[in-house]
Amino acid sequence: LPLLNVNDHFTSNINGDYNIKLPLSAQAGANMWRATIPWASVEKTQGNYKMPEDVVTVMNQTEELGMQTLIILAYNNDLYGSPDPSNATWLNAYATYCYKMAEYMAGKYKDVVVGFEIWNEWNHASMSKVPETYRTGAHYATVVKAASAKIRAVNAKYGTNFKVIAGATAGDGYGDTSSNKFINDMFAASGFFAAVDGVSFHTYSSEETTSWSDQIKGERVFEYISPAEHDFAARIVNYKNLMAQYNAPSD
Repeated sequence: LPLLNVNDHFTSNINGDYNIKLPLSAQAGANMWRATIPWASVEKTQGNYKMPEDVVTVMNQTEELGMQTLIILAYNNDLYGSPDPSNATWLNAYATYCYKMAEYMAGKYKDVVVGFEIWNEWNHASMSKVPETYRTGAHYATVVKAASAKIRAVNAKYGTNFKVIAGATAGDGYGDTSSNKFINDMFAASGFFAAVDGVSFHTYSSEETTSWSDQIKGERVFEYISPAEHDFAARIVNYKNLMAQYNAPSD
């Protein structure tokens, strides 16, 4: 199953459960995991970068299992204030963290790391921690281009081929006005597609409508969702058609 991968938080708060989750994922046929190595955990004082020991442990076991990783470069670091792509200091600090992460992985795990995803759900208020003013596709594209330049500088210097993935949208824009505007603005930004190797999106196409808080209480609610809204294949076609409108590369 070459496309079977897992998403977890091995590198954020593992508490030893990676010893269970990673081998089970590999046994199930997963080839790759996706998780965040938080900016704030790597740069605890300005200008000083150190990979957390937990992350090193997880990366070593990933290598031993023959798996690979897609690393999310997020979330904010309060050392530089709240996310603000219009602030050169903040933008450069985030891009530098991206460079340091890519450089570290080039030296230690160049065959384990497939690439880096730029942030996670920038358009989601509570998830991204991004102020509403900057929670737009255009501002996100600014962040993507700055991060991509740094990652590709590492590729050029060390001969790696780390991919740059962008999007990771909270909602894929299929019938969602808010998400759709974010995605359109992201695609329309000058130089966006030249800066990325792939685009990701989160469909949230489940028929379950229960909030997380109610699920914790044991309450589960399912509603009928029309095939057009629930059809994952239709969503992909819609997405690819939208990308084509903005002259995205065919691959």
